[in-house]
Amino acid sequence: MELYHLKTFLAVAESQHLTRAAERLHISQPSVSAHIKALEEELGLTLFIRTPKGMRLSHDGRAINREASAAVQAAEAVFHKADQLKKDITGAIRTGLNIDSRFLKISDLMAVLKAEFPGLNLHFFQRHSLDAHDQVLNGILDIAFVFEPPKSPSLAGKHLSTFDISVVAPGKWKDRLAGKDLKELAAFPWIWTHDSCPFNRIIKTIFQPTHLLPQKNIVVDHEDAITEMVASGAGLGLMLEGQAYEAAERNWVSILMDRVASIDLYLIFRKSRADEAMINAMIRAACRIWEH
Repeated sequence: MELYHLKTFLAVAESQHLTRAAERLHISQPSVSAHIKALEEELGLTLFIRTPKGMRLSHDGRAINREASAAVQAAEAVFHKADQLKKDITGAIRTGLNIDSRFLKISDLMAVLKAEFPGLNLHFFQRHSLDAHDQVLNGILDIAFVFEPPKSPSLAGKHLSTFDISVVAPGKWKDRLAGKDLKELAAFPWIWTHDSCPFNRIIKTIFQPTHLLPQKNIVVDHEDAITEMVASGAGLGLMLEGQAYEAAERNWVSILMDRVASIDLYLIFRKSRADEAMINAMIRAACRIWEH
């Protein structure tokens, strides 16, 4: 039995007419008939007597009417209470962002949170994934977007998406690098990140068959800095596929290799805080955004 079956039953009982009930519920008349039929079949009762003038409650229908009304009111009270609880969530939630906010859909996330949890204050901080892990553990951040699953047993993670990775070079190097194999590309300068960054592990995996490794001529402390460094002509690097295509359209970079690897995006938080309303609000909102 569905709640909408009971709502349809009550609408027909009050209006005593299928068409008027359909108009009231903003659904089609066949849908109203189907709801009533399904409810009667599930209950094993005839709830209405069909007459030339419309629908009249049967003896059983009159007996069910009060309970149906109470059930609908109880369900609506639950939804009303849930809405109140959402609005009652207050305070500041400090969230770490490991990449460009556009690629984390932060504007969409803020819209959902502000609409559903107006009392929640949103604070965002740009953090390297490794730093974000540490800062969530020690309480500096409440929750954070990171690459790869949580590395501590004290942390929990919600998988949001998987990004493909591309190898990029300065836009002006396109002709210079045309036809180069991996061994030849290893001789060029590369942009590296922190030793524990998954981007570095991907570079090592790419070059593993060559038994070579590009030198760490340039090291940046955050993945987002790679775009600027590659675009400036400092060297080759790895970028998220979406970022790479956007930069390539602006002629900032040239894409040498597509989808050389993939990387997972997680939202991490302390397990001990998993039941907190503020943490759950952020997780639900993020999941809604990333499921679309």
